[in-house]
Amino acid sequence: MDPQTLCNDLRAFLNSGSVTIAEVERGTSLNRSWLSKFRRGVLPNPTVSQLQKLHRFRVEQEKGA
Repeated sequence: MDPQTLCNDLRAFLNSGSVTIAEVERGTSLNRSWLSKFRRGVLPNPTVSQLQKLHRFRVEQEKGA
């Protein structure tokens, strides 16, 4: 999966309503400000580490669903 597709998928996850920013913040080391900016698409260059944390959180949420 290319980086842009991954970012789009993760944004869709954050915007889906299946999870709140507060839940993601508690489940990762990503802060509310970063999550909010990323969700809106105004964060130009998220790091690989940040994307990995968010991706791991999403995978864990999907396992528990």
